[in-house]
Amino acid sequence: MELYSPYMTDIKNFIEKTMMFVNEHSKTFEDERAILLKDANLLQKEKNNQSYSKDKHKNNKFNDEY
Repeated sequence: MELYSPYMTDIKNFIEKTMMFVNEHSKTFEDERAILLKDANLLQKEKNNQSYSKDKHKNNKFNDEY
């Protein structure tokens, strides 16, 4: 079953890029490591972005009657 959410398409692209680097690696893997680390951080950001929501009335939430 194909899923077309932005997170799932990014996961698929990350896996394909990782497999490409595994098959065609260079002697020093620092560039590949930097690219994969950046992509992994962007994936984590996309995943966390879906779970957080802003409190609409943040100031009205706490009322201690003082």
